[in-house]
Amino acid sequence: MKAHQNLFKLVFGATLTAFALNMVIVPVQAAASTNAIRFVKSDSAGFAWVVENKAAEADFTNFVQYYTPNVKLYEVIAPLGGVLNLKWKVTDSQGKPLANSDVTLVLNPAYTNGTANTITEDGQTIPLAKGGAKDGLDIPLQTDSDGFVSYTLINQDSSGDKNIPNDGTTVPDWQSAFKYTQAQLWVGKFASQKDREPVQKTQDQDILEIHFTEGVKAEKTGVAKPLPAVTAEPVVVKIPSIRLLSPKFDEKNSVDSTSDISKYFTEKSKSFYTYLEAGGKISLTYQVTLDGSKVAPNQEIKLQVNSSYSESNATWKLNNGIVITGQKGAEPGFELSGKTDDSGKVTFIIENMDSVNLEDFPTSPTQDRSKIKPARLFGTFKPIFPGKGDNETDVDLVTFDITKSSASTVTPTPSPTPSATPIASPSATATPTPTATPTATPAATPSVSATATPTPARTEVAVVTAAPAAQTIAAVATSVVVGKSLTLPAKSASGISIKWVSTTTAVCTVSGTKLTAKKKGACSVTGTNAGDSKNAALSVTKKITVK
Repeated sequence: MKAHQNLFKLVFGATLTAFALNMVIVPVQAAASTNAIRFVKSDSAGFAWVVENKAAEADFTNFVQYYTPNVKLYEVIAPLGGVLNLKWKVTDSQGKPLANSDVTLVLNPAYTNGTANTITEDGQTIPLAKGGAKDGLDIPLQTDSDGFVSYTLINQDSSGDKNIPNDGTTVPDWQSAFKYTQAQLWVGKFASQKDREPVQKTQDQDILEIHFTEGVKAEKTGVAKPLPAVTAEPVVVKIPSIRLLSPKFDEKNSVDSTSDISKYFTEKSKSFYTYLEAGGKISLTYQVTLDGSKVAPNQEIKLQVNSSYSESNATWKLNNGIVITGQKGAEPGFELSGKTDDSGKVTFIIENMDSVNLEDFPTSPTQDRSKIKPARLFGTFKPIFPGKGDNETDVDLVTFDITKSSASTVTPTPSPTPSATPIASPSATATPTPTATPTATPAATPSVSATATPTPARTEVAVVTAAPAAQTIAAVATSVVVGKSLTLPAKSASGISIKWVSTTTAVCTVSGTKLTAKKKGACSVTGTNAGDSKNAALSVTKKITVK
């Protein structure tokens, strides 16, 4: 989904999302530097060249405001599949070596978008941050008696960045050079980006963005450390899954578009697109698990209709009569709520309402998007496990392109038949004979519509899935001044009381329906209720800027 990518677009270098607006820190004046962490290029190996990204360093919005003035960003160009031996020197505020001290090596820090398949010196795969708030890997290390730290990284990609000229000076293009692993070294013990916030404006350092590039050669070959004879059993992180059971999509009735989302979703997430005649009803049944295998009974699941960043422009109607139009940006067209049954299944039923700007009926269910005429009219559906991000749940996304009726393409076939009648007009008695021919042709038409009948027959599920109506709430202010308060909605539009809690208590607090601003920053509050027999459970999060 091209629009979805805009959320993570970088400004001057492929890493700058790490410093982008998603940061929850409020920029402040940099304090005096407490430590300096500098890359020792002369004692490092495995790279072709290193170039300072001065354009990125000068960008206030995405870099300057988050770091000390002496932080540097270096683009390290390394051979594809190479071994890198990296060395840093760590000093205190007086410039003296910081000996035998705790440091943390952060690989693929939060908010970066590198896609390189790189492992650590002891064989661990470095997870990708995928633009999210979670670091790939935080490794505790110690400086030696002279204040030095060394570490080895090994790339395992079979294809790398192709757009970087082999000239020893080029800075990678942020639009296409994503085969990188980023490395940051911090003084202290840290387990997350949030832990590092207090020192981010006090430590000078060299940030390394290592691009694994085809066709370059290392100045000095890196040497891998011998792996231990017995390697630890890899930790398998089990995450929830929401898989589409019905309709079932495969290479015969849809087009796999997983490459559209792979950068932002889990490796096991899938995406498909197919075609739906205007006015058709769709019944989407999902199997939900807690960890990829254990079913999740009575679990609330949300379904984004015209999902965030998809730029969907189709129109839909829900069972309760709500009509959903197109969307742009972060807000979905609508977020439908449902609850799984005892077997972990949940079904959503939606009806298309489009009647104009329809796509021509496709030549086949697997017709490529590039052949759609006159223009795309579509809606994307994304299931959500509440409390989990796109890169924390294996999901199936499906997009329906809305087309004219298939019957409209069949209609021209019988039309030549009536033209036979004038030929027979000289003989009045001969007229009945050709008349039998058109009679036989329409006789085949009911069999065509009969074939389509089973598809709408699925709407019988609507009786079983008479899902409670989704609740809505009154608008909430988007900003508040420090020391001031605002009132949150006490009840939903359905008249059911809402319980509000703050998930950012350092910035804002909630008592009943009163929100009080404590300090500048991003305030997040969540309102919930259990619903009733007519209304689905409510869970809504509001973001408020404290100025």
